[in-house]
Amino acid sequence: RFDVVHGFEPGLPSLSYLALRHAPALTVTTFFSDERLGYPPGRAQRERLLGRLDALLATSEETAQAAAVRFPGRYEIVPLGVDLATHAPGRKRKIAVFEWRPTERPQLRELARELAALPGWELVLLRTRPLIARPAIPRDLADRVHVRTARDARVRATIFNSAAIFVPGIVGLRRATLEAAASGCAIARPKGIETQPELAAAATARLADDADLREREGAAARRRAEKQTFRAVAAELDGLYSSLTTR
Repeated sequence: RFDVVHGFEPGLPSLSYLALRHAPALTVTTFFSDERLGYPPGRAQRERLLGRLDALLATSEETAQAAAVRFPGRYEIVPLGVDLATHAPGRKRKIAVFEWRPTERPQLRELARELAALPGWELVLLRTRPLIARPAIPRDLADRVHVRTARDARVRATIFNSAAIFVPGIVGLRRATLEAAASGCAIARPKGIETQPELAAAATARLADDADLREREGAAARRRAEKQTFRAVAAELDGLYSSLTTR
């Protein structure tokens, strides 16, 4: 018999959803993505699930707000979690990594334009999802732009640990941004890029031109990531489980 059953992404048809519905123990659930909230489709089914849950968690405010529309309640925010040993700053090279999605062609065009004016710099187009088409690369930049597919954290670490700059996708993988930060990459994600994709390219150019700024931003990103380790996640969950079992 378990004291606590913790299920993940119950907004998907899954064993996690069934376990939370039928477990006789205390139950906790974590939402990781605002794109995984479609199940169950019926309101009555969702209410039955909510009636079984003792704690609602999310890994970001945005995810919590989206989840609360279909699964109303009080959400606690927990770190996403990152392995600082795997993702650690290495010898940085003049490499910028852009998380590529086919919907982000305007951002790629701006980045390619800036790259052309940055001698010695290379651009890695990182695919973190399967079946993402290879983008068109300008012929004059063909030897400086590389496409890599890395769905696994350890593979991404081989890219991030030597990269100097990371440009997240507008709708990208949050874990990839956290891993890049842990690896000491300067993160080029200014406010407003959703409507002005050229801002990310301009931020990338500023970082590429200023080694001191790049180093400061990379160190700051690493410090932020150090507060979001798997150890920190475990400590928060341990406290939550203890509080539930003493109710």
